[in-house]
Amino acid sequence: MQDKELEDLEIKAEIDEIMESVNQVVQRLEKHGLLNKKEDKSSETEGRSIPGAGAGTVGE
Repeated sequence: MQDKELEDLEIKAEIDEIMESVNQVVQRLEKHGLLNKKEDKSSETEGRSIPGAGAGTVGE
């Protein structure tokens, strides 16, 4: 069972790193006015759309 728990922790650490990178990109886009926020702020990345990016929004 320890191998499974270790693997789960490694996966969580990788996800945390990816989310940190995503948040940095989102902050840069917001800083340059390239990201529009919607009224609904149900999560940190959900509900933000990128103009001209086609259908859908980031986080949906």
